[in-house]
Order: sequence, then C-alpha cells, then structure tokens
Amino acid sequence: MTYIKTTEMTHEQWVKSRRSGIGGSDVAAVLGLSKYRTPLDIYHQKIDGTQQPENQAMYAGKLLEPVVAEWYTKESGRQVIRDNKIRIHKDFDFLIANLDRVILPQNGEGRGILEIKTAGVYAAKYWQEEPPVEYVCQIQHYLDVTGYTWGEFAVLIGGQEFKRYLVERDDEFIRLKNERLAAFWYDHIEKRIPPEPSNPDEIEELYPVSVGKVIEARPETYQVYAELKEKKELLKQIETEVEEREEQLKMALRDAEVLASGGVPLVTWKVAKSNLSFDSKRFQAENTDLASKYMIERPGSRRFLVK
Repeated sequence: MTYIKTTEMTHEQWVKSRRSGIGGSDVAAVLGLSKYRTPLDIYHQKIDGTQQPENQAMYAGKLLEPVVAEWYTKESGRQVIRDNKIRIHKDFDFLIANLDRVILPQNGEGRGILEIKTAGVYAAKYWQEEPPVEYVCQIQHYLDVTGYTWGEFAVLIGGQEFKRYLVERDDEFIRLKNERLAAFWYDHIEKRIPPEPSNPDEIEELYPVSVGKVIEARPETYQVYAELKEKKELLKQIETEVEEREEQLKMALRDAEVLASGGVPLVTWKVAKSNLSFDSKRFQAENTDLASKYMIERPGSRRFLVK
C-alpha cells in the first residue's frame, strides 16, 4: 500500500491532497446515503475545491479528538497511535484514507482502525443501537483501503457519555461500494461531468433559468407529466376526504377537547397557547419611511407549476 506522509504538510496542502481522491467522509454522499451532502457536493469539492465550512461542532470534534482517543485506551486497554498518512488503495489510486488512529495488535489480532467521533445530546438518538450509516460507510472504506479486518468507533456524546462500537470488515459491501465509487470517479470526476442533482436547490443551481425558453417534451417525459397529473388529482381527492372527516369529528366533539373510545384518546381539539407576533403590515403602514430603510430585495426562485 502506498501513502503520502502528512507530518510536514501545511493545512492547505493537506486539503488539496484530499481533492485527489475519494476519502472516507465522501463515501456516504457518493452512495446517496448522507443526510448532509450529495454526490453533486462531492463533485464540486473535487473539481472546484469547494469545501464544507467548519462549524462549531466540527471545531469541537477536532479539539476533543485526543481526549476521546485517551478515553478509548483507558476503556479498552488497547494502545493507539497517530497514522500521519494519506493512504492510497492498492487497486484504485483514487480511493484514499485519512485515519484518526491505528489500534496496535493485541492477543494475536492484527491492527485495527479507531474512528473518533463527538456528538451533541440531540444526536444521541442516532447512536442508540449502532453508529449512523454515514460513519459505517466511512470505516468500511478505511478497512478497504488499509486491508485491515476490524475497527472500532469511539464516540463522546454530550461531552460526558462515552461509547464504543466494534466493526468488522464487510467484503460484500466493499465490493459494491467500489463499483459505485469507480463509476462516480470515471464518469463524473475524470470527465468533468456533474452528476444529476439530488434536490430542488441543486437543480436550480445547476440549471439556472433561461427566461422565455421553451422545450418540447420527449415521449418519456410526457409520460412522467401525465403520471404526475394523475397523482396530484388523487392527492387532491384524498386531502378533500381527510378534511371532510376532520370536520365530522369536530362536529362530534362540539365543545369537548378530547374524543375517546373506551377511555383511550382518539383525537384532541384544544386551543393553542397565545403568542406574540410582529405585525409587519401595520408597522409599515404607520412608519413608511423607517420601514423602507430595512426593506431588502430577495432574488426570486423558480416556481414549479403543473399546467
């Protein structure tokens, strides 16, 4: 396995080197399994150098990494070392890995990978039974690049709850992963062809509107349009039926707050708590000059209508 030493790299050089391949934190996004990034995000990162801005959670995770590593050694009795390398896959030179720590051999086992994470209290639910899928993709990628057979997650939740998760190499997942990553690299990165957008914002960014432009629908596109119209009509019918049944239940409730069956609540119809809101229309009418100083023009977005 080849690698690039990172001990003498500047941060800018390290960031640039990560653009030369698909790393562990990119894998879930390329596979369409990430809640935070899309294949198009990864494309722009590799081609344009667009980087995900560092937020407070990312900064805290970086500062706490040595603390979590030390906690792991005390909990597990194992020794870990820094890797200080960008490792390169033996068969695919565009698959790379930056390991948090390497777990040293013990009791006849080979080396393992330690992947260190921190999570806020609100993210604790994602770590109940097993690590989030994005991170599983990441560590399996590292096991692939290194050739190791096992690794562990060490996660610090809410700054005080420490958890460990053992992960074993999954060769079938790795095979499928590499097929998808290779297709992404060869078809998009090397050819400089962006992947299809995954959400409306990306579509608008990739295809800015040409005002007044009209294109003729191909037969397969017209079929999609016809199916959409049919589904929207069905949805409208269902929404009407839902509203009718809600009104019937409200009539049954009359002045009661709860409708029950055998003492078990079925629906409730309660008055919400009062709240204060800013009457912007009245403020603008009574303070025209002052309001005009704070008016800003927002760019319009593309509005999708089915005709």
